[in-house]
Amino acid sequence: MIGVISLIIAALMLKAYTLLLAPLVYLVSLKSRDLGVVAYILFALYTAGKLDVLDLYSYSSILTLLTYSLPMLLLLDDCLTRKTLTKTELVPLPFLLLGPALPEAFLAGLFMYFAVSLRPGRGMLAALLVMVIGLWFGRGYLDVLGGTSSQVLVIAAFVLFLSVLTLSQGNLKKVDMFKSE
Repeated sequence: MIGVISLIIAALMLKAYTLLLAPLVYLVSLKSRDLGVVAYILFALYTAGKLDVLDLYSYSSILTLLTYSLPMLLLLDDCLTRKTLTKTELVPLPFLLLGPALPEAFLAGLFMYFAVSLRPGRGMLAALLVMVIGLWFGRGYLDVLGGTSSQVLVIAAFVLFLSVLTLSQGNLKKVDMFKSE
């Protein structure tokens, strides 16, 4: 349920009012998980086209991407697990509600929720520490506007990093889709 709440707040922050359709996606997933996944994919494709992100190197663009993508991940989790509001989700809620006034508080609330709910292991924390140190040393280069090819390279490196991190965790489950429950 935190995904729906965070997307409603993100809609107000980004002035992307199509994100207010998130409760419909969640309601569809309550009826059928498979239809919920299809609705989520259509919703993600439609709403992603409505965002204005010109580059990857400016603070406002990174803030916009994180404000959109993290609640979308939470919505997918809500659709797949059919979660309702839990005590774990109440902890970051005050930070999320501060989002329209202070976008950094919104992101802090999202990261707090991920830290509490995922309970990352030592390997994941070490990988995040290496990434933060790398960003710290490369912070002077982040404001330099690169060409399209360098931005694609940054995205590809991040996707490869997440793929290796996910595969190294070894907690992936096989699920049969489109079978009756």
